Amino acid sequence: MIIVRGPDNVIRALNSICRHRYMPVVQGSGNAQRFICPYHAWTYDTEGQLTAAPYMQGSLRFEKQLLSST
Repeated sequence: MIIVRGPDNVIRALNSICRHRYMPVVQGSGNAQRFICPYHAWTYDTEGQLTAAPYMQGSLRFEKQLLSST
């Protein structure tokens, strides 16, 4: 679990595991604007929204907007 304060000053609890390959997107503590999976670079913002999935371009079965809802 990740506890974050977004740019809107809202505190949120997010899943620390990537939805794609179940890799941790963060370890330890610190300050971050986004969380990046080390496996395929799926990127999440401080609201838990998927903002990038670079290796999925061209996939006919991938719809980022379906994965972006919290």
